Amino acid sequence: MEIGGLSLFRDGITIGAFVLLYLVANSFMAQRDQNPMKKLGLLLVAMLCALLVSIVLTATSAEGFDAKNLALLPLDYATLFVASLVSMVLGAFAVLTLRLLKDLILYNRKKGTQRNFLILVALILATAASSVTLRPLDSGVLMSIVFVLAIVAALVNSFRLPWIVFLTKREKIIGLVYGFFLFMGFLVVNILLAQSTLIGRSLLYYSYPLKQFVLLTTILGNIYFGMAFISTLFHLPTAEAFDRKRSEVTSLHNLSKLVTQVFDFNELVDSVTTMTLDVCEAKSCWLEIIHRSDQVLQDATGLSVARLGPEGYHVQIAASKNITQAEIDDLVLPDGPNLREEVMGSLKPIVIDDIGRDPRFQHLGKGRSRSHRWSSCRWSRIADSSASSTQRSLRRLVS
Repeated sequence: MEIGGLSLFRDGITIGAFVLLYLVANSFMAQRDQNPMKKLGLLLVAMLCALLVSIVLTATSAEGFDAKNLALLPLDYATLFVASLVSMVLGAFAVLTLRLLKDLILYNRKKGTQRNFLILVALILATAASSVTLRPLDSGVLMSIVFVLAIVAALVNSFRLPWIVFLTKREKIIGLVYGFFLFMGFLVVNILLAQSTLIGRSLLYYSYPLKQFVLLTTILGNIYFGMAFISTLFHLPTAEAFDRKRSEVTSLHNLSKLVTQVFDFNELVDSVTTMTLDVCEAKSCWLEIIHRSDQVLQDATGLSVARLGPEGYHVQIAASKNITQAEIDDLVLPDGPNLREEVMGSLKPIVIDDIGRDPRFQHLGKGRSRSHRWSSCRWSRIADSSASSTQRSLRRLVS
């Protein structure tokens, strides 16, 4: 109805309703601690639902709109119903998209990140507000300028992808799939929002400002997930190295807690050996405790003991994983290349890439046939004489 001020009032009520919907979604999602992968999955499901509902509704018997004097006139009541329902579904989807993109863009944010995002939101709202006085098929210079500025702001914010770095390799692969389907999905939505389609005209008829808001939000999603797909693709080759580094840091943190909280010695050495096996991704490892000659070993431990050369040390195999005492003796022989003394003397790790080609292990292929074939090995000493009694007992870690 052409009543003065009625259309402006209606657009204001519509904008207020979707702002209220955003505030409700914001308060609901603020209480849920979701990682980026869950957010991508939620957004993908929401996008598929919005597309499905919109396509099904527009495939009904609605006759569409007639264009007259830059205005849209519905040809039947079914078109009115479809236009209202499609507009509400796509508007709610745009609100959810903006809320989830906010979390991704502001993830591990730096100085100025929030400012750039607020500028983007302000430009999107300014574009919507500049279309309030326009007819559905009309366009204004001010709206076009603000629209272009909003696209530029969307490009700037689309480079904010720090959450990809912290994903594991498995999550990066899943994120690659999510990013591709989200990019393609937002591309389809943008095509459907064109003025020549029934969905695009339904939004224009329902609310021109809402059409601009939905269009700019979906363009932001299209650009952002296109960037996310490319960035994840480039991060994929380094995913294993990052996973290994994170595993090492986590294990060191757990080890520091373990040493101070576990008081059972056997449980402590077993946990340290198991942790070493996982961090190094080794097939087997063992932990040795080096005792001075003036230290007395307690037979109650039931652990094996051997002499270590003329230095007067005693070697105690405190824990082992996937390796026998005979195999340990093959690697470190008292009358052969004594790697224990070499590690104790240099206080540095010894890394051997191929035991079969190392001259210090020629004896392995001569007199002994082993069921276990060695490929690489690393010896290192982990504690010094100034450490605490528990740490001093853990003299050297062999993996």
